[in-house]
Amino acid sequence: MDRNELGEKIKYIRNLYCKYNIALKKGQGLYCMLIEGEKIVNEVTPQSKEELKIMAEAYHHIWALCDDLKTCIGAGWNIRNHLNQITTGSVNYGTPSDDKKTIYYKDFELELFIGACLIKQGLKAELSKDPSDPKGDIYLDDVYIQIKHPSKIDQLKKRMVAFNKKMITDNGYGFFIVGLEDIFSLGDITCFNSDDCYLKWRDVKYNEIESFGTQHIIPIAEKMDRILGLAQTSTRVYWIGDSSRLIRFGNSLIFSKNSVPEAIMKTANQISDTFNLNSHLFIGSKK
Repeated sequence: MDRNELGEKIKYIRNLYCKYNIALKKGQGLYCMLIEGEKIVNEVTPQSKEELKIMAEAYHHIWALCDDLKTCIGAGWNIRNHLNQITTGSVNYGTPSDDKKTIYYKDFELELFIGACLIKQGLKAELSKDPSDPKGDIYLDDVYIQIKHPSKIDQLKKRMVAFNKKMITDNGYGFFIVGLEDIFSLGDITCFNSDDCYLKWRDVKYNEIESFGTQHIIPIAEKMDRILGLAQTSTRVYWIGDSSRLIRFGNSLIFSKNSVPEAIMKTANQISDTFNLNSHLFIGSKK
């Protein structure tokens, strides 16, 4: 663990909030995360396993957030709104909540993560100028990308349908990305004795996710003329053996739509490949 580098990352984040004159909110996830990270920098000894776990999670999330912020800012993004939004909400990934505000951090951090992933692939992903633009959160060439972090399964279907309708109205094409850790409770178990124990648990969870997608999401999405592909991500810090790890998983697919211009399908494939180097071309039932 490099305490000095962690300290620099915390300083970078705090300096951004000073630059934009945005106050961190006491008691919220980001505020507490930075405090816990500073304990590590100052070599504060945790007094319990639970405190050690909290400090380790802060370490990983600070590292990831700082790197994504630097990547997006380096690409010219104006991240003021994202900085403001992530001052509210929980960083407890994989734990669903009925309180809508608890997902603000996870929702807007996911947008930064997706943007950073695309940018690192050399793609010119642009942030939508209107934070509430129903067309999408990010666009790449002529493809709009809508990113959602729902806490309930029924929200997923409704938002996908609404996105497709907006693309039809605006004569656009879209790619739908969702963070799944909360709706599938990927934080129900976070400590494992070994890699084998973790992998057995993970495989059960991922099979549940794949089964749900195959039975309930793909059949709907493939019939939506303007949604060209889907991607899913999950985020969670796990203790495996004696070490902690931030594990982010991605998967994606592209739908076969013959009427879509070749250039637009090429862009959709580039998005899909970012989250799955072996993107699956889904050819389902024909309408």
